[in-house]
Amino acid sequence: MFPVIQIGPLAIQSGGLLFLLGIYAAGLLAEAQAKKQAPQHKEAVSSMIFVAALAGLVGARIGFVLRYPAAFSAQPWNALLPTPTMLDSASGWICAVFALLILGQRRAIPLFDLADLLAPGLAGMAFFLALAGLASGSSSGIPTSLPWGLEQYGAARHPTGIYWTAGTGLLVALFWPRRPKTPVSGVRFLSLAAAEVGLSLIILPFQDQSGLLPSEILRTRFGALFLLAVFLVLLYRRLNSAEEKNNESGR
Repeated sequence: MFPVIQIGPLAIQSGGLLFLLGIYAAGLLAEAQAKKQAPQHKEAVSSMIFVAALAGLVGARIGFVLRYPAAFSAQPWNALLPTPTMLDSASGWICAVFALLILGQRRAIPLFDLADLLAPGLAGMAFFLALAGLASGSSSGIPTSLPWGLEQYGAARHPTGIYWTAGTGLLVALFWPRRPKTPVSGVRFLSLAAAEVGLSLIILPFQDQSGLLPSEILRTRFGALFLLAVFLVLLYRRLNSAEEKNNESGR
């Protein structure tokens, strides 16, 4: 674990640095996918990721301030400090997604086409977020007696940070930029989304959730199962439409 990288007198928070590297990698991967899938959108996709990441950061900070207003009542200007721990991830993702939807509509890129173009970048971003959690030590696992347990907070625990990094690294390899194998858009993105949710359902039982209420844990798992079902149903429908197109073209 290395939450802070010391370069001479300069102390850099590893989580924030890896997050920025994740944005950069996401832009490169999405641009590479656009080059193979839709070259006319190559430049647009790269700039869209940057704007969405900025919107996500602003939204995450605003969400944190609204969620914990008492933390800023004495010194409101602290809300402007670049502190990566003062971010609400749910608010950030919502703002980033809305920004992408608005930008995609303005660029006249169909929704599922845009989702497929962004899929490799999203996989890359997930990998760097997993690295950030591993570096900062925030991905703490439950105690275990297994030989690969890591000493953390006075006990041997599941190395969930390594699980997340390995799992998302596999997703990057599986969804590396390449030409689409099916003419129907959306299949690539929905496959990635289902895989991401499936990965979370596998790893979350090994992650320390002692700070959550039982009802919150149940909502998290039921929410993940619901999302997985939605993505799988949409994926089935898209694949079905691809098969129907192939049958029609073969007549």
